[in-house]
This record gives sequence, C-alpha cells and structure tokens, in this order.
Amino acid sequence: MHLPDLGDIHDQYLALARLACNGSRLDAEPGLGGRLLLRVGFDAKGISVLIAAGLAGAAALCVDSEPELLREGLRHGLCDFLVADLSEALRILKNQIRQKRAALVCVAADPERLLAEMAERGVQPDLLSVEISGALPAAAFRERGTMPVPAAYADPETERVMWSVEMEAVRIMPRLAEIAAAALDEGREDTAARRHWLTDAPRWLGRSWAGRQCVRMTSSEAGAFTREARAAFPTVSISLDRRRS
Repeated sequence: MHLPDLGDIHDQYLALARLACNGSRLDAEPGLGGRLLLRVGFDAKGISVLIAAGLAGAAALCVDSEPELLREGLRHGLCDFLVADLSEALRILKNQIRQKRAALVCVAADPERLLAEMAERGVQPDLLSVEISGALPAAAFRERGTMPVPAAYADPETERVMWSVEMEAVRIMPRLAEIAAAALDEGREDTAARRHWLTDAPRWLGRSWAGRQCVRMTSSEAGAFTREARAAFPTVSISLDRRRS
C-alpha cells in the first residue's frame, strides 16, 4: 500500500473546504455533511481524497477490486468500514448522510459493475474522484449533476510547513498544533479551515502519520510558529520542510 504525502492530503482537504463554502469566505469550520463522495481506486491519490473528505465532513464510498489492499487500509485506520457489496455500503452510508456525519466506507468489487449498479439503483453521488474513467459509467453521474472532486489547492501566498517529533509525540504534537493555530493570521479567509485541520486531522490520519504534521502558512506565519515552537521545546528536534507545492 502506497501512502500519499502528508502535504498532499492537506492540500486536498483545503480544496474540499473551499468547495464546502461555495467560494465564500472560509470563516467557519468547513463542512460537507450530508454529501456523498465516490472514489474509484484505493491508491495513494484515493487515500488522500478519502481522508480529506472525512475531515471535511463528507460520507465517502471507495471501490477497489483488490480486497487485500482494502483490508490493509482498514487495519491502518484509513477507512471506517470494509464491506462486500453495494447494499451493505448503502445501509451504512444512508444513516451517516442523514445525520450529516462523516464516514469512510470501502467495498471490494469490480468498479465498472459497482458504478453501473449505482446508476441503475439511482444512487447519485455529489462528488466523484476517478483517475481514468475508461469503460466506467461515470458520465451518467456527471450528466445528473455529480461534480468532480477539485484538485488539491495550493495558495501561491503560502508554503507547506512540516514538522515531526521522535519522542513523546502524544504529549508534544497537540501543543505544537496549538502553537501553529495561534500563529495563523486571523485576517486570512482560510484560517478557520487550517485550524480545523490542525485540530481534527490526527483523528483521520491515525498512526500512519504519527508524530508528523503540516499546514500551509505565509512566511510571517511560519516565522512566528518556528520561534514559538523552538522556544517551547528547545531540546526537541523539529524539522520544517517548506515547499510551495
């Protein structure tokens, strides 16, 4: 199983957060509660989309033809449920969508057949993520209003700031997240979304990214975070990997 880059997950989340706000200011915690996202393929891109969707509040269904790959994802906490067919998946998803709660459901099935069954049964996803449509009946969903999952968002005014700790991550990482959140500019429209990421991302990332975190920051925000983080933890090695994209 190939895991995506942590920064790619973060940027995909920001794209979904912008979509949730319909282009308005991101001055409240973003939410896609009540929306269904369909992903074809549990590869690195798929994992990135699923985690970002869960963090944004959506219910997500991922289909992949390799059951062992999905079982590995379940063991690593990268999905909430692994089921054998569409009916079982819908029983879970309908309840989550009705309550506007996030859930990541994976089904081991042939993608072409499962999408055809969804179209036949009138199951209409709100968002669709698929790399190569080919023979997949994805066009039918688009014709009925399904939107493509937006590409990962990279604000040119920001850079990825990444940090990690080797020891006492359970104690130190939440404090570093607080320092990072405090360093964010209140005047930026994406600050609420970035703070939501810092607060809630660990629950969705699980142990696969334990001791690691990142967030997009402006140069001034990154400087403030670096100073405060190093002052709070002078003996801890914190690596900052700054990349524009």
